[in-house]
Amino acid sequence: MMRPGISIILCTYNGALKLPETLGYLARQKTDQRLEWEIIFVDNNSHDHSTSIVEETWRQHKSPAPLFTYTETTPGKYYALQTAIARAHYDYFIICDDDTGFHPDYLSRAFELMNAHPEVGAAGGLSLLKLPDGIKAPEWLPEDYEPFALGRQADRTGYIPMVKGRLWGAGLVSRTDLYKKLYATIPSLLIELPDKKALISEDTEFCARLILKGYQLYYDEGLVLHHMLDHTKLTTTHRDNLRCIHDASGTVMERYRIVTKVRFKKIKWPYKLKVFFIVPFRMWYTSNTKSKTRYRKLLQYLYPGLYGRDIIIEQIQEFAET
Repeated sequence: MMRPGISIILCTYNGALKLPETLGYLARQKTDQRLEWEIIFVDNNSHDHSTSIVEETWRQHKSPAPLFTYTETTPGKYYALQTAIARAHYDYFIICDDDTGFHPDYLSRAFELMNAHPEVGAAGGLSLLKLPDGIKAPEWLPEDYEPFALGRQADRTGYIPMVKGRLWGAGLVSRTDLYKKLYATIPSLLIELPDKKALISEDTEFCARLILKGYQLYYDEGLVLHHMLDHTKLTTTHRDNLRCIHDASGTVMERYRIVTKVRFKKIKWPYKLKVFFIVPFRMWYTSNTKSKTRYRKLLQYLYPGLYGRDIIIEQIQEFAET
């Protein structure tokens, strides 16, 4: 039975050097005494004594919020999140990466937002870059840069347009029972992809599932966090690796977008007829491989008898209809 309050979900893989600063931010949270919260920490198969460092650091802060530590041996943040959320005690949870620091009012503001907006499935905020002393941001890194979870997630505070349909995981606020429900019968469809690094997009898939179930995504510019990056993350090599990892999840996420787009069309049959007569020609003439694949998946969704079944699309349909 969930209780009113917030569970901070903190997962790491070899984050021992970063965790003390992250915990320092959490210790400085200014909350009403009536707001209960906890930290659920999951060590995702680290070998740098992350758990003992977290336990000792939190003891030193003498925070009234309890810390619970667990281990998840299967590599991948998705598995660590599943372990953490299964053990959370409160109605809401917030994902705290091991290199993020929340402003002092983050928890109280998130709690009030979710209480006031039952239609919101998940909310996110503004992420500010914080660098170690003496290090400057590279010229190629803009202030708003989604691959690094930096900057604004929307133009202004309010609902995220469905056409975007995602929030990044750092600082994401959501509902604990709702998360459990969305994965109760159909696990992440990213699991079956050959490249297991694709699980880094679990936050994008979670948002896609929320939208299919009729929930809103929300951006609050007053939810502010610091994303603490060091010199190892500020390289073009790291940037390009992130792009490749996100591309690996694209085949699944494109199917979510297709199903969502069609399901929320107000006039379905004219759209289906348009697809039937026009899309095959576009698929035939385009030389862009990604476009060709997207067209084919759309046709498979609408006309499986003519273009063949797609198992992943069928799983997404099953999820949306149950």
